[in-house]
Amino acid sequence: MLLTDEQMDQAMLGMPSREYYLTETDSEYKAAYLRYMINVAKLFDADQAVAVHDMREVLHFEEELANVSCTLMHLCHLWLS
Repeated sequence: MLLTDEQMDQAMLGMPSREYYLTETDSEYKAAYLRYMINVAKLFDADQAVAVHDMREVLHFEEELANVSCTLMHLCHLWLS
């Protein structure tokens, strides 16, 4: 389906939905996602300390994006209207 000028779309985040990012800071989902991102960075030969620092920044950035993103229900409404 093509979007018209009145419709907009947004990029997907790394976790399945924005709600995963809006949970408490020490969420087990966020911790597991952070470990995953660090492990992937290390697979690309990133230094452990650099990977931890950079992936924490990435997670924080995705949390900020989630805070300004539309809910899935809102997007479905836009797509179907």
